[in-house]
Amino acid sequence: MGNSINLVSGAKGGVGKSLVTMGLLDYLNGQNPALLETDITNPDVGKSYRKEVSKFAALDIAHEEGWIDLANFLAETENPVIINAAAGLGSSESVKNLGDGLVELGRDLRVFWVLNTQRDGLALLKSFLEEIGESTRIRVDAVRNGFFGGPEDFKLFNEKIKDMIVERGGSVLDFPVLAKRCVDPLYIERLTIARAAEEFPFGNRLELKRWQKLVHEMFTSAGV
Repeated sequence: MGNSINLVSGAKGGVGKSLVTMGLLDYLNGQNPALLETDITNPDVGKSYRKEVSKFAALDIAHEEGWIDLANFLAETENPVIINAAAGLGSSESVKNLGDGLVELGRDLRVFWVLNTQRDGLALLKSFLEEIGESTRIRVDAVRNGFFGGPEDFKLFNEKIKDMIVERGGSVLDFPVLAKRCVDPLYIERLTIARAAEEFPFGNRLELKRWQKLVHEMFTSAGV
């Protein structure tokens, strides 16, 4: 992965971006990633990880000043960067704003687009792919969130958009389900995955570690 920039997006709220971001942070822990939290109204990931990453910032990218701050953050950070996107940040215009500086920075952007099975989210992804063009600096991976069903339940995506992702060099990833009794404490108690794996009750730890292993395998299979 080197010093790539990783944007966990999906344009819609409630698709599971925060948990995917936490899974990616846990996977890249050995590379000392930096974290940019752009969900200012509900910064779940930032509250859990701000003290555990090499560098942290919370920025309101909906405004021009926020984009300037984001660009400066990227220019000043050599480690891999993970951006937890607020709903709407993953628009094509937003990514173009970010992508314009990639050549000068000498960095690549990898977008992990988290999906549920709803039609409107798929339409947003299709428009996004068409509008960002064929930049060699931007790779888009689709993440089918298993919370909403198995791979076969993402029928519209599988039929209409999956080939577009693969043809552009991206991967289709299946994000595993974590039991609710493990998910809720992560947010309520502001725990990192690593800390939860030490502090949870025994049964919860077993479930969390099962999920953690699957998440790591998922990212490894995609060459992250």
